Amino acid sequence: MKEINLQDPFQGRRWLRLLQNDQECGFRIQPNVAIPAKDLGFSLRSNSLGLRGPADQAGDSVVFGTSYAMGVAANEGETWHDLALPPAGWLNLGLAVGIREWAELARRHHHGPKKLAFLIYHPNIWAHCVAYERWRSSGRSVFEAFNWKRDLPSCALLAMKRRMARLRQIENGEIITASDQLKPYEIDALYARVDPRRYQDLVDRNLELLRQLLRPFQEVVCVRVPVKQELVPQAAQNAILQETTANYLHYWMRTRDHLSSHPNIRFQELNTFQLADYHAFDSHWNASGNKKFASLFDQMHITCSEERSHYPSSDNRAH
Repeated sequence: MKEINLQDPFQGRRWLRLLQNDQECGFRIQPNVAIPAKDLGFSLRSNSLGLRGPADQAGDSVVFGTSYAMGVAANEGETWHDLALPPAGWLNLGLAVGIREWAELARRHHHGPKKLAFLIYHPNIWAHCVAYERWRSSGRSVFEAFNWKRDLPSCALLAMKRRMARLRQIENGEIITASDQLKPYEIDALYARVDPRRYQDLVDRNLELLRQLLRPFQEVVCVRVPVKQELVPQAAQNAILQETTANYLHYWMRTRDHLSSHPNIRFQELNTFQLADYHAFDSHWNASGNKKFASLFDQMHITCSEERSHYPSSDNRAH
């Protein structure tokens, strides 16, 4: 089977054709669809909310995050949430949008007690916030605002332009290659980098939105997942990539500082991943990466369950 790469216009159009516009949240997957792997590159089943994973709106535990939380590029039954989350008690609001859109999803769909918020922190959170603030100010659909192409002629033209751009990016060091277990991996050295000077006010606004979103929960677990850019062997790195990973660390530290006022928040960093846990040309976890995260999640959740009995009820906390 061809390697998954949703940045490839011909593969990406299959994903985009499953999406529908949402005026408040940007987009959703079409609800209650079941797509075989031969159509998309990975099998997918959406729930009644147009999301992936458990959809217990009366549950007490909520997942927030971008495409890693969704389990994008992993087969049905092999995503971390299929392996780790029971259908009852959990609501997966993972969607590759901004923080304001997560808050809207929670407002619409979470009607249960606010006991546990589980945030899968990925550095693309800030790139999404930049993009979705731009979308909101445009007054257009996400498809129009982001110029998402789904028709074959447009995708063919885009594919040609990207092939030409790729050659320049390799020459300029913006795309680098690395190997793990003799398998080549392609890494975008500028992936999800956000200029902290240009977007300082935007990040400040969204950090506060995130703090307000998580504040009512009795307990918060914020897990920083590594990305391919952070796993490149030293010998294959260049100055562009090092600046990008420093950018990731900058925003992670800012996020920790801003959220640390929550009385029962735990920050977790994961250091057991390898390039082999990711698709070679796509940014997401493969089946191995999802399985590894599911195992780590089980360990973190056991710790949460043991500690939660010591916390006061969220009903008695000031909001």
